[in-house]
Amino acid sequence: MSFSLETLLVGLYLRRFRVPRDLLRVASRRYADRTALVSVRGALTFAQLADRVWRLADALAQAGVRRGDRIGYIASGGQDQIEILLASYELGTVLTGFTPVHALDVIRAALTDAPPKVFFYDGEARPDLETLLEQAFPGTVGVGHLDALEALIARGRPTPSREPVSPDDLSGLGFTSGTTGRPKALTVTQGVWLTSLRLSVLNVRVKLGGHDVALPGMPISGAGGGLILPSLAGGATLVIPQDYRTPSLLEAIEAQRVTRLFVTPSTLIDLLDWPDLDRRDLSSLRNIIYGTAPTPAAKVEEAVRRFGAILQQGYGMAEVLPPVSLLQMEAHGHGHQPAPRAVLRSVGHVVPQARVRVVSADGQVLEANRVGEVEVKSPTVFRGYWRQPDLTAAAFRDGYLRTRDYGYFDGEGRLVILDRDVDVITRGDRRLYPREVEEVVHEHPAVKEACLVADGSGRLVLVVSLRRAWRDRSLVEFRQDLGDFLRVRLPDWQVPERIQVLPELPRSYLNKVLRREIRAALETPEGAIA
Repeated sequence: MSFSLETLLVGLYLRRFRVPRDLLRVASRRYADRTALVSVRGALTFAQLADRVWRLADALAQAGVRRGDRIGYIASGGQDQIEILLASYELGTVLTGFTPVHALDVIRAALTDAPPKVFFYDGEARPDLETLLEQAFPGTVGVGHLDALEALIARGRPTPSREPVSPDDLSGLGFTSGTTGRPKALTVTQGVWLTSLRLSVLNVRVKLGGHDVALPGMPISGAGGGLILPSLAGGATLVIPQDYRTPSLLEAIEAQRVTRLFVTPSTLIDLLDWPDLDRRDLSSLRNIIYGTAPTPAAKVEEAVRRFGAILQQGYGMAEVLPPVSLLQMEAHGHGHQPAPRAVLRSVGHVVPQARVRVVSADGQVLEANRVGEVEVKSPTVFRGYWRQPDLTAAAFRDGYLRTRDYGYFDGEGRLVILDRDVDVITRGDRRLYPREVEEVVHEHPAVKEACLVADGSGRLVLVVSLRRAWRDRSLVEFRQDLGDFLRVRLPDWQVPERIQVLPELPRSYLNKVLRREIRAALETPEGAIA
């Protein structure tokens, strides 16, 4: 791709930043009086945010926390989480984060593997954490209430840390759920965050220094946190909504005049299905980023018709930070006229700084339109799994990260992601990729969300939720109609043998459809899904 002079100058500007803390230090001077953060606790300017972050970092340093020490936290999704994150960057510590839904056994196992000096949590929401720290980790200082955090901030001095921090220093451990055994911790360095930021700005052609207002439509403890550093770099206002339900997001967009929105596929679909969407003033939106999972092309098409060609998505994951590939806004269509669905179902072209190959089971590179495992080589790949060298070695082949995603390159060189390896269904000597069926299901006007799984006997079960306009109709007639619709459009071996309708599909804390939960429910004697 070609870069404009402005884009190249922005890329050169970003090279002055070596580690994430540099962004806040510059922003506190360059955008001192501009609003940096808006949340339920109020608004903070960049100067005020820096003051609080530096005070917190200094208070932790006074308590003996040093570069390379670990700080743990249960994500709150609010202002305090951002302050803890930025204070950790400031000190050069290793942040060990968990979501509020992480099980206590997982947290215990993870902390045993990497005990922190300080652990932040909400004592009212998770009283079990206080007991765990007292009994199993007496050397860890627990900060279990907002008042205690405020006391720390008040105790510190508003000066940047003098701890030397290197791009090669470890910045975080991200623990998995541990549902298949010992939790895995992904290790990420300080410098890789800046590399990801630079590549995003270069390839997305973002203008820094404007007056963008960014809204994560998902918790910042997950992919939504990807808006934090770009907002610091560009002097943008980051808006943290009261919650991530559709009414709260719409209210925040209107009240704060949000220009950039980041959503999951489920959140985007919720917006499209909202009954009074056409009466809401969303004219401030200039960019809607969607991702974290494949998004049905029919719903992307609908979003372009509704919002215009301001949508953008790409490919990346915790193990390899974005961007790996990008489907730019202009690739989505022109005006309110969407591009063909063959384009919209892809994650776009691979960025120049990354390499992607699709390989067979024995590692042979496959030609276009042949499905295989997607492997990635990029400067944003994670360092490896914490203290698990064998697992780290198995995650790579010839220097490429084995993503465990299946997909293919289409004839125009666009990358199409189908499914994770655990979601692929084997039927005899054939492999069924659920997304291939779900894409067709989403073409039916009644369908809101869809998930294809196999039950314990190997039968294909399609679980769907309905658009609001269809919820008062006969379910018997709908199942018959959808079945007829699919039989015309799918080969016999891909047609679901059972269709189940739910009010909503189960979703994770990060607002993604929980395919594993649907599979597990079908394995119960009644095959019921709560």
